[in-house]
Amino acid sequence: MDEIRKIISSGRILAQFFRYGLASILTYGFIFGGLYLLTNAFGLKANISYFIVVSLSYVALYWVGAGLIFDSKKTASNARRFLWHIFIFWFMNNLIFNILLANTNIHYILIAAINIAIFAPLRFLSLRYFVFQAHKEG
Repeated sequence: MDEIRKIISSGRILAQFFRYGLASILTYGFIFGGLYLLTNAFGLKANISYFIVVSLSYVALYWVGAGLIFDSKKTASNARRFLWHIFIFWFMNNLIFNILLANTNIHYILIAAINIAIFAPLRFLSLRYFVFQAHKEG
């Protein structure tokens, strides 16, 4: 029985990861597009542009994550855990972005890609096991 439960659970994880990947592609398009637009078209500094677009994308992530990716109810408990999640990942994203921007000659778009590569899998695990606690749902 445990083996069957593990197989079903792993299939659920793969489906959630696939939906997370699709949502992430849209989010990353928004991040790269918004970063480029705010920096090049509107003349904002790259670190200010990144701050704005990452903040907006993280706010949208709660609604997409709860409803579309993890099929979880939007509860006060989930919202509190999400606020911790968003604060930690938002802070780390902006910290790494600004450190790399200030101390390297790496293009700001590439720095955004580096951040995505580092934090995307960690965010998925945090959302699944900490925020929405999908492993505890039936």
